[in-house]
Amino acid sequence: MHALPSMSLRKMVPLRKAARLQSHRFGLQVASSAKALHFVGFRDDRYWNAVKVWGTPDFIHITYDRYALDDIAPGDTVVFAKGDWRQEPRSFSGPDLIED
Repeated sequence: MHALPSMSLRKMVPLRKAARLQSHRFGLQVASSAKALHFVGFRDDRYWNAVKVWGTPDFIHITYDRYALDDIAPGDTVVFAKGDWRQEPRSFSGPDLIED
């Protein structure tokens, strides 16, 4: 069994994505066509299977909550470990780190 990449932050934001997200958040027009890849809820070997299919994610969200929803811009790809795209985000925040 492979361990997930070590990270204690809710998300890792590459510099090239940070400006696009700030512009999206404030409603400005963005000239960048870069799309982000989000993984939501991966906690086991399914993470590595998703990496093989989709590539390395730009964002990793432990849970699908309001913070994850705020980070997703139009046109981004979101891959869920469980459930489908129609699920509603949680009304409360998930933890930053889950240790089994």
